[in-house]
Amino acid sequence: MGVRNKIGALALVACICLPLSADSGKLQTRSSPEFSDFHVEQVYSGRNATPKVTAEWQSFKTRIREAASQPPNFAGAYRIVEWGCGSDCIRFVLLDLKSGSVHAPPFESLWLDAFAKYGWYGKGLEYRSDSRLLIADGCPDEKCATYYYEWTEGAFHLIRAIPRHLKK
Repeated sequence: MGVRNKIGALALVACICLPLSADSGKLQTRSSPEFSDFHVEQVYSGRNATPKVTAEWQSFKTRIREAASQPPNFAGAYRIVEWGCGSDCIRFVLLDLKSGSVHAPPFESLWLDAFAKYGWYGKGLEYRSDSRLLIADGCPDEKCATYYYEWTEGAFHLIRAIPRHLKK
């Protein structure tokens, strides 16, 4: 096979394979995941279970128990329960409204203005009742970024982090 035929064959293979790889997922073509990418078909509307508050969350048991009387606000059958941890700081847990289980977040706290002097202020948490996507925009552990987590198999899994390049 001549050089031209080899190049032609490679070009043909590339033309056939590229459309397949370009269509392999919405997340590869967009800059960030969207709530619709992690859609939940059904939002729970049954009776909420009594929270099973472990020793780790005893200090926040009143807030967690109050949240148990409210409808889901995340991933169909869960309630994200937020509270402050100082000036411009957020902490939260995930409450399973069906079982009463309390799940830890993917980080201890999310600071929103820890680096405001650099010209950036985090937006906090974003979530929806019909999606498994959690967006955390801020600075956990002094690493400022917009973090995208998927709730699946009983845990938060980091999908993507878009770092914030802060001005000094």
